[in-house]
Amino acid sequence: MIRKYTLIVLSAILMSLVTVTELLAHPGHGTTEGNSLVHFITEPVHIISFFAVLAVGTITVLWYRARRKKLVKVNA
Repeated sequence: MIRKYTLIVLSAILMSLVTVTELLAHPGHGTTEGNSLVHFITEPVHIISFFAVLAVGTITVLWYRARRKKLVKVNA
């Protein structure tokens, strides 16, 4: 149970760190319009943040499935 909460807390910390990138939004930030989809797709700061969140989410889902499968085998 403690590990579950640890994983949730670590995920929340990572997501909060990703939102800090909003502070970089100042005049001259990026080469495209700041509110456009192209900006979020082409700017490295946003791409890195997106893939970091995607990686944490994928790892969390895989870990949860493996743990659940292991618990089912033990209880069977």
